[in-house]
Amino acid sequence: MPDAPHPRGLRAEEAARYCGISRSSLHALVARGQAPKPVYPTKGIAIWLREDLDRWLDGLAGRPAPS
Repeated sequence: MPDAPHPRGLRAEEAARYCGISRSSLHALVARGQAPKPVYPTKGIAIWLREDLDRWLDGLAGRPAPS
């Protein structure tokens, strides 16, 4: 049986786990403008795009942005 596809959009708990931080840390970093903001596909549902998180983490690591 093939693996399920990885979702492109992650809810707060998944996004935080993906980045290796707690959910409260993710929310605090977003509030301070230090982490990507979520997008809202429907009212009250916040998701973080995996590529936004990857770009943010690459920036923290000093890696150049992919061209």
